Amino acid sequence: MHRGSSQTPLAENDNWKADPRSEALQRDYPDLVPANDKESALMLTLTPGRYTMHGTNVDGAEWVLLLEAYDVDSLKQ
Repeated sequence: MHRGSSQTPLAENDNWKADPRSEALQRDYPDLVPANDKESALMLTLTPGRYTMHGTNVDGAEWVLLLEAYDVDSLKQ
């Protein structure tokens, strides 16, 4: 994920459990945890603005990317 047209990644992963925030995702939002450990999932705090996602397979092939974004603050009410 990149902010706007920047080429510097904000975050990336190809195995959601390898992400340092995975424990918080499991603890705080268990309904959002992917069923497959090899799926990508990121829990980030983002400021308003435009972001770009780029998806590639582990072998480097580009794929169509399905993005779901949640405002988790509204889930805690």
